[in-house]
Amino acid sequence: MEKTLPTKKRLRALSPTSVPGAARPDEYFVRSWLLEKATASQRAYARIAGEYLEFLKPRDLRTSELSDLQGFLELKTHYSKSTQAQRRAVLKSLYSFGVRTGYLTANLGAFLKSMRMESKLSSRYLTEEEVREMIARCPRVRDQIILKLLYFSGVRVSECAGLTWEAIQARGEQGAQISVEGKGDKLRTIFIPQALSDELRSLKPAGARPYDRVFQSGYEGSQGLKTRQIVNIVKKAGIRAGIARAISPHWLRHAHASHALDRGAPIHLVQATLGHTSIATTGKYLHARPKESSGGFLSLDDPSVSETPDEA
Repeated sequence: MEKTLPTKKRLRALSPTSVPGAARPDEYFVRSWLLEKATASQRAYARIAGEYLEFLKPRDLRTSELSDLQGFLELKTHYSKSTQAQRRAVLKSLYSFGVRTGYLTANLGAFLKSMRMESKLSSRYLTEEEVREMIARCPRVRDQIILKLLYFSGVRVSECAGLTWEAIQARGEQGAQISVEGKGDKLRTIFIPQALSDELRSLKPAGARPYDRVFQSGYEGSQGLKTRQIVNIVKKAGIRAGIARAISPHWLRHAHASHALDRGAPIHLVQATLGHTSIATTGKYLHARPKESSGGFLSLDDPSVSETPDEA
């Protein structure tokens, strides 16, 4: 798992150059705001905040107006809805944090409506057979184990890439547990079956250190597979399995949730495994079946009525 830098080091890492366009004192304010964000999100948030501060010049956050926020968002209306929604969310968060800390007097972000996003879960649905085919057709053992870990644990690709040997703890003959650091730097523990635990340990080389990454690239001096390399592994596995859609590691996370719920797993257990803050997020997977509806459980057939009565 990726280690979180101590606060002072993280502050230095978020240098003025990482927030392009930032002017003091806005520079320090943005850096403090970024520390509240998940490590994986800080780079994207810093970029968007920097673009906004550049857009504001020669003014700054304290002298900004609602028209500034609206003008900034209108610049990128050709972007995808998800990108537009992220930019809007960054501004709302930035101004909310400013009022909460006393840096700003008015929360202009509160006047921005959050974009309603259509769920894409139904279009990212993998069947159990497709998951099996992806694993079976993978030519490399390491890559097969990566696919199994993504599916059986539901971890995010960054959590998979950051998994270290010390994060895997045996639980007797029942299997093992892995500890991963998710969004907001929150640590959660996930149980994995014994077979997967054994396969993971089969990858451990002699002399491996506790903090070494589990999934190595095979090159000497490598610090482990990068997230983009795991993305490519999953993408190629989908192609080999004959899946027409371009899939990503997150599809296996979707599959974990959908298949577990299909098999009767309690929704709160799925929520804890995936690390969802809200159970409403987990509940979306209940609506992700493209060919399933509660109407399929209904019937107008009445066994006591043998035929349709004549019209009066």
